[in-house]
Parts: sequence; C-alpha cells; structure tokens
Amino acid sequence: ITIKEKYGLGFISSFKLALDKKVTDDQMVLKELLKPQFLVNSSIQNALPDLISLVRETITQEVYDIDVSLYKQKVLILTIDDNNKSVIINEKNIPDDNGIVFILLKIPTGVTLKYNSIHNSASSIVRTIMVDDSSTVQCDMHNNCDDSLSQTTIQLKGDNSNAAINHGGIVTGQSTIVHNICHRGKETTSSIKSNIVVSDNGVLHYRPKIYIKNSAINAQANQTVGILKSMQGIAKINTIPQLEIKRNKVVCTHGASIQPINKQSLQYLQTKGISANVAKDILINAHANRYIQERI
Repeated sequence: ITIKEKYGLGFISSFKLALDKKVTDDQMVLKELLKPQFLVNSSIQNALPDLISLVRETITQEVYDIDVSLYKQKVLILTIDDNNKSVIINEKNIPDDNGIVFILLKIPTGVTLKYNSIHNSASSIVRTIMVDDSSTVQCDMHNNCDDSLSQTTIQLKGDNSNAAINHGGIVTGQSTIVHNICHRGKETTSSIKSNIVVSDNGVLHYRPKIYIKNSAINAQANQTVGILKSMQGIAKINTIPQLEIKRNKVVCTHGASIQPINKQSLQYLQTKGISANVAKDILINAHANRYIQERI
C-alpha cells in the first residue's frame, strides 16, 4: 500500500490551510489540520478519533528526546519553557509500522532550536513548528525508509525569526517528503536544502514549498534540491520546488537538479583501488549526508 493509497495526496494540503489561518488555540489548530475534506482516504478518516487524542509536554531541559513510539496515533503538543533559550530535540524509537504521529511545537521569543530526526521506518511523522520573535530553528533530517510520509511545516510568525531545513536520505521504496516554510513576520529568513538519493526502483514524491505572506517585509528565502538517481533500474521522481510570494521587495531563490551518479567520480575512485560497488556506495552516502551536520 503506497502513501498515496493510505492517506491521499490531499491530506498534505491540510497543513497549507492551517498556515493560512491565524489560530493559536490547540483545538482550533487540530480542527484545521484534521479537516475530513483533506483526509480523502477512508483509512485515515477512520483513525480520526484516535488522532484527536492530545498529549501536552513542556520542555525545560536543554536536550529533549521524543520517544515517538509513545505517541502513535496521537498529537504531541510541545511548548518550550520561556527560560530555556537553547534546545536540542531528538526523535527516538520511531516504530516500524504504518502508524502516524503529529507533533506540534511552539517556540517562544529568543530561542535557538536544533531539531534532529533519523527516520528509518514505515511510520509517518507530521511536524508543525510555530516560531516567535528572534528565534532560530534548524531541522536536520535523514530518511532511509520505504512507504513513509515525512512532513515538516515551519511557521515564522515572529519578526527576525529564522528557519533552516537540511534533509538527506536514501529512498529504496516509495516515500513522500513535504517541507513547508511560511514567512509571516518581518525580516525573516529561511532555507530548504535537500540531497536525496533514489535507488533502483525507488519512488520519491518531494514537495518543498516556501510561502511569503504580505506581512513578511524584507523576507529572504532559498531552496536548493539535489536528487541523485541510481544508474541501474527505474527510479521514479516527482518533485516540484515552489515559491508562493505575496509581498514585493523580497529575496527568494530556488532550484532543483536530478542526475545520475557521476561516472567520472566513480572511475576516479576505482583508480584508487576501490571496487565499483564500494565506490558507488561512497558517492551515494556522500550525497545523502551533504547537508546533515550532526547525526543522532
């Protein structure tokens, strides 16, 4: 069963609706995120009563581990304590099944957040991060899995807030990856950088999008997407980097490339006594890990 069959691609659009509405109450956010008309597949609609179950946590420590297995079919609402100005969040124990976890994270003023995720299972994780004034978020994500959904939405609500999503991984089956960053505050900056490898017979649906709202004066945003496909087999890749700009006088760039493994690089490694298979693995891992600064 593919991600499209399980959830329907319209499911992803629910997060755009949530971004377009200025809502602060948790119940209102969930109501928008889980609207039935966006959950077009009956299997996810039937799970709605379980998904509406809320768990709230306050982060007071500098390093916080999310045991994802505890929140399957639930919505985890995280709030960072106002006195905690530097936080590292690690996703741990992601279950290897078809469950889904929603994570809603609220970041107060003046916080620096590092969010780490290695996603090596068939589970689906949907994250929404709301950022206040003068706060910075860096998400480092690595996905090596089949039949999974990984979605990260960052809303830059506050002035002078910043966000970066660095994504790497190797797709061996079918994978849907969605990155959304929405600029609302003044003087906000963001970047989405992705280096993904699609192996033999892999299928990738990748949707990076940056929204610049009319209130986002002097916003700056950049997207860089690099996809490496296998030299053998048939890899299917569907990617559409998008910018939706409602404000004049902003600085935005985006670009995407899809290419096979560089044969010259492969031949060079072989001249150093490295076998063809090992050389290929080296190039694949170098590409997939290019933007990941720290592993979990």
